[in-house]
Formats: sequence, C-alpha cells, structure tokens
Amino acid sequence: ASLLRGLAGFRENSSSEVRTDDVCLCLHSDGQDSMARFSVQGVFNYSMLTLSDHERVLYVGARETLFALDPNDISRQLRPQKADDFTLNPAALEDGKGKCPYDPAKGHTGLILYSATLNNFLGTEPVILRNLGQQHYSMKSEYLPAWLNEPDFVGSALVRESSGSKDGDDDKIYFFFSERALELDCDTELTVARVARVCKGDLGGTRTLQKKWTTFQKARLECSLPERHVSFNNLRAVFTLPGPDWRGTTFYGIFHAQWSV
Repeated sequence: ASLLRGLAGFRENSSSEVRTDDVCLCLHSDGQDSMARFSVQGVFNYSMLTLSDHERVLYVGARETLFALDPNDISRQLRPQKADDFTLNPAALEDGKGKCPYDPAKGHTGLILYSATLNNFLGTEPVILRNLGQQHYSMKSEYLPAWLNEPDFVGSALVRESSGSKDGDDDKIYFFFSERALELDCDTELTVARVARVCKGDLGGTRTLQKKWTTFQKARLECSLPERHVSFNNLRAVFTLPGPDWRGTTFYGIFHAQWSV
C-alpha cells in the first residue's frame, strides 16, 4: 500500500485568478513515514491532508501541528504529533470527549472552550460542556431529559452582556437546537426548537452541583403560521448578527416543519 501526502499554500493578496506560481504543491508517495517541509515568502494558511491506506489513518495538520485520526478508535483522544518525525508527544495527549460526537451525522456546535454535542458512543448522553484542559475547572450539564432530550444542535453564540453593564452582568453563551418535547402529550414524538443559555463565568455549586451548570436555562422557539395551524418545529440553522450593544443582537433562524404541509 502506498502513502499519499499533499501540502499546499496560497499567496496573500493574490489576484482573483489563481496562477500556477501562486500555489506551492508537493505530492510524494512512499512506504515510509517521512514528510517534506516547504516555505515560500508571502504564503499563508498552510494545510495538509495525509491518508495512509495500509494503516487506515487520516493525518490532518497545519501550523507545525499534526493530528492522526483513526476511524476505528472510539476513545476520542486527541493525539498531536510532531510534524518533523511523526512521533507522539505524550504530554500533549488530550481527551476529545464532549468536543465532537462519535457519529459525524449528529448535530453539534461549539465556541472556544464551550461545546454542545453527544458525549458517548451510543449518542445517548447529550452535554453542554466547558473544558479548560485537564488541569482546569470544567463544567457540564446533567444527563437528564429535562435538560436535554435527544437534541440536535445547530449553533451557538456568545453575547457580551458584561460590556458596559452597570449591574455586573456576566457574558452569556447561547445554544440553539431541536429536541424531543417532554411537555407535550401526543401519540407521536414531537420535536420542538429550543434555545439554552448559561453564564460564561458559572463556577457551579456545592455538593451534587459541583461542576454542574447552575445558570442553565432553556426556552422554546416558536415559528408558525397560525392561520393555517402549521408549526415549524425543527431548527436547521442559526445566524447571529451583533448589534451596537448586546441588546441589539439579532438571531436569525431557519425552521422546517416536522411533517409535510
């Protein structure tokens, strides 16, 4: 089996028409784990994609860092490798649970340090998580249907309510998703659109609330045509438009009906 590697970069401020000399491309195939380095003045945004057929490992790298993705490994451990010799750095190993789902078809979202995803292989543990690393304080939501019930996350946003606040308000993190409704009694499973919110500076509580969100709140999002008795309960996408201050923040959503109308 052969190993194919490719590296590419594009010149900054290049014209709309990409010329041959604007692209630095290096491809080579061999049976050893070696890698070629290149650097051209004015080239930025380096990217690399490496696929090892015989090992069934996907290597992805940029900015002097290399990550190995083994599709057969369900540990979700992040394993950065040294770019010069493909060796692992044991001190840099990081747990990837709670940062992305095991199933790529499941919806997930995240900001820096904050993520909303499914935390186990079966996809039965939805979680909103703040992870500051192994040596720092982490926060997560409860595995209770009243908190999150089979959610499909579509977006997240940071609203800086602390900016200019005279009352000492904390910044808020908003998560947008659809989930199976518990409050509605019907013969079939009904999905509703939701928005959840936590405070950025939430440190949790005491006893059973240690490392648990104490500011978690969620509400239902309504989108309907009352005159036709049609509700659009599935939230597909969200866009956040910041205003001059946090009160002027506008959220735009794309909704879809659960059943054909």
